[in-house]
Amino acid sequence: MHRWITPCASSQILRLSSASRFHRFFTSSDESSRILRISSASRFRRFTSSDESSAYIERWQVSTTKPQAFYDEHAAGAPPTYFYHVDLQGRLFLEDVNPKNIVTSLKSTKFLNFFFRRLKRLRQTASPPEFGDYSFLSPCQGERNYIRPADQPVVFHTLEGGELVWGGTLTQDFEPSKLAYSNRTGRLYHALTGEVGMQRTGEEWGLVKSSVAGVIARGMEVDEDGNMWVEGSRVKTLPLDREARNGLPTQPTT
Repeated sequence: MHRWITPCASSQILRLSSASRFHRFFTSSDESSRILRISSASRFRRFTSSDESSAYIERWQVSTTKPQAFYDEHAAGAPPTYFYHVDLQGRLFLEDVNPKNIVTSLKSTKFLNFFFRRLKRLRQTASPPEFGDYSFLSPCQGERNYIRPADQPVVFHTLEGGELVWGGTLTQDFEPSKLAYSNRTGRLYHALTGEVGMQRTGEEWGLVKSSVAGVIARGMEVDEDGNMWVEGSRVKTLPLDREARNGLPTQPTT
C-alpha cells in the first residue's frame, strides 16, 4: 500500500460490485421489424469477462504508473500533490498502487463524495508539462489531486429508484434522453445534470458502469438504421471532445 496517505483519504468504505465492460450492441436477426428489441445481456460483447482482458487492463494500469520517486517528490512538495486513478467500475486508487482491486481502493464514503464533488476538467495547457497525462483535478485543503481515469472520472455504479449513484453516495436523476454511446469505446454514458457534483464549464458525461448498462439494455431498442432507443429517447453519440483523453486504449482485436 502507498506510503503517502493524504489527509483527505484517511478512512475507507466502498460498495461496488465487479462487472464487465459494456461493449458493442448487435441488432436482432428479425429484419422484418423496424424496431429490434435487445432482450438480454447476451446481445452485446463484454470487455473484462475473460482473464486475458482483465490482464490487458492490469498491464495498462502498470504501464501508466510512474517511478516511485515521482510520487514521493510531489507528495513532499508545496503544495502536496497526489495522483489518482479511477477504473471502469468507478473505484478510486492512488495511482502508484498496484494491483488495483477492491482491497487497494479508497473506500470512505465521506471522502469519495468530497473528492468527486470538487472534480474539474483541466485544459490541456492548464497543467505543467509533467502533469500532461492528467485531465482532471480535485483540489482538497491545499492539496492538488490529479486524476487519470480509465475513461471518465465520474462512473455511475448503481441505478436505484430512478437515480444514478456515483462517487460514494452522490446521486442524480436517470434520464433516458441524456444517454450517449461512444463508437470508439463501445460504452454507454449519461450526462451530468444534477446540481451537486463535478464543477462544469460545459456539458460533462459520466460513464455508465457495465452492469448498470446491462440493466438499461434490457429495455433498449435498435432501429433498422442502428440507432438505439430507451423509453422513446434516442441514444446520442458521445461528443468527440468528451472522449477520454489518455484513458485505457481499446483492446486490440485478435
